[in-house]
Amino acid sequence: MAGPQHDNHIDEFGRLLEHLRHRIDARLARARAGLDAAKQAPVAPNTPLTPDAVPAVAALLRTLPGAVLESLSGDPARVEQANGKLAEVEARLGAAGIELGGRLGAFRTRLARLRQDFDQARRPPAK
Repeated sequence: MAGPQHDNHIDEFGRLLEHLRHRIDARLARARAGLDAAKQAPVAPNTPLTPDAVPAVAALLRTLPGAVLESLSGDPARVEQANGKLAEVEARLGAAGIELGGRLGAFRTRLARLRQDFDQARRPPAK
């Protein structure tokens, strides 16, 4: 049967595990902060590009065809969804050091105008 000394050892072991957990959590937090800083740091001294530049461009290439189709659909909900996706990609590119200067926003506007022109061209002429 366990006595008071056994209970003290269990309590001491519990405190030791708790202390160890806090130290591991602190070390992981420092490592995460270091990784985040490295991810945001330019890949070379004279460039704004970060390591996320290539994945950000890949995201643009994956998103663009669907966004164009959605933008030309004429369905306001789909157009809005496409605009949101392109805005997210532009923000990601900017965070990766690739500044587009609002070109994706302008592209979205041009797509909307293209859709309007297409709709007008399809209408039968007025008599």
